[in-house]
Amino acid sequence: MTFKEAALPLLVYLLPMLFFVYMGTDVLLRNPKKTEHRLVSLIIACYFLLFLEEYVRQLLPVSYSPLLSALWFSNVGIAIPGLGFHLFVKFSGMDKLMPRWLYPYLFYTPLLVVPLSFLSRQRFISAHEFSVIGLWKWPVYNMPYYIALTASVLVSLLSLAVLFHGRTQARSPEHRAIFNQLIIASIVTNGWIAVFGYFRFGEILPPYPYIFGGIVWCFLLRHAMKKYEFLHFNNQRYEKLFHLNPAAILLIGPGGVIREANPSARQLFHHIDLARTGLGGLASAELIERLREKQAIRELETTIRNGKH
Repeated sequence: MTFKEAALPLLVYLLPMLFFVYMGTDVLLRNPKKTEHRLVSLIIACYFLLFLEEYVRQLLPVSYSPLLSALWFSNVGIAIPGLGFHLFVKFSGMDKLMPRWLYPYLFYTPLLVVPLSFLSRQRFISAHEFSVIGLWKWPVYNMPYYIALTASVLVSLLSLAVLFHGRTQARSPEHRAIFNQLIIASIVTNGWIAVFGYFRFGEILPPYPYIFGGIVWCFLLRHAMKKYEFLHFNNQRYEKLFHLNPAAILLIGPGGVIREANPSARQLFHHIDLARTGLGGLASAELIERLREKQAIRELETTIRNGKH
């Protein structure tokens, strides 16, 4: 293997992998408990695995390519459209309209092809033959390849319809702007996949050039996140309402422990260490008792002591 044969795949695949690692880590750390963050991180992880498979495949003899394509590349690639569909349905709020027995399992029905492939020992979604052309090991595009690619494009078009529906239901200009960014990202990415997936451009581009559309998708998604506070949009709106509210707000746990206080509350109770005192040192016994018994609190008049008297 020459230096060029070793260095070119490293350059072509390593840089995108580093980008995916950065992007996936950044998204997940923003809020690892939120479904949208997890879905985006999983999509990015899938693209990382696709690029890693291609890098490994280019280093190994061409005889290994059919096995790697069937067991690794195809099975990872088939999960991406379902994850994207799930993400857009969740973000648009349409998940609340779906029955529990259908959500989110509907989005991952294409994965049933994976066990069917193993049981039947047939490759429904991957290329069977590969040939060395120049520096690259190219697949011979066959019917299963085009079927899998077409199914992926169709699922992406359904996701696009979900985004258009979500935009019509947006309650604010900021929210609508997020949908516009996602629609543009989806159109650009799907256009890239269609052009570079169905048509071959000779030896200039590496095999499966349509997967580089994942870089475009992640870049535009990152742009939407940065400009319109995508993913943590609702959390930031809550934080602004909580911190900028002129009224004193205390977040109380079941046992009367004060978990959080906004700036107005801290100013009102600046004589008291709220973390140690708890609600028991501020409110009436009746209010504390109702909280402990988890009773509904309606039309209760009470006095809150701020420590000055």
